[in-house]
Amino acid sequence: MHRWIQEALSEVPPESDIIQWTEALTGLEVGATVTKDEKEHLRAIEDLYTDSEPALADQAAEMDVLSLNEFPPKAVLFMACFRELQAEYAGKANLNPHKLRVIKDRKYSVK
Repeated sequence: MHRWIQEALSEVPPESDIIQWTEALTGLEVGATVTKDEKEHLRAIEDLYTDSEPALADQAAEMDVLSLNEFPPKAVLFMACFRELQAEYAGKANLNPHKLRVIKDRKYSVK
C-alpha cells in the first residue's frame, strides 16, 4: 500500500469492501437502477470521499495534482487512490469521473 493513499484517505477500506464496491460500480451510469445493497456500497464510497476531503485537499496540494474537467484536485486524487486500491484488491479499476459524478449527484434509483 502506498503511503500517499494512507495520507489522503480518512481510512483505508478493507479488501472485502473494495471488492464489493468495485462490483457495485460495474455498469453504473446515470439513471441506473441499483439494489439496496449496491446503494449502501455507493453511499459508503460517497462517505469515504466526504470524510477524506480535508486530507485529500492537503495531499493533492502537496503532490501538485491538477483538476480534471469539473473535478478539483482532491477528487482526482480520490479517484487515483480508489483505482489503485481496486487494482490491488479487486483486479480491476472501474471508478472513473462519470461514475464518481453519478455517485456524488445520486443519479441512480434503487429497486
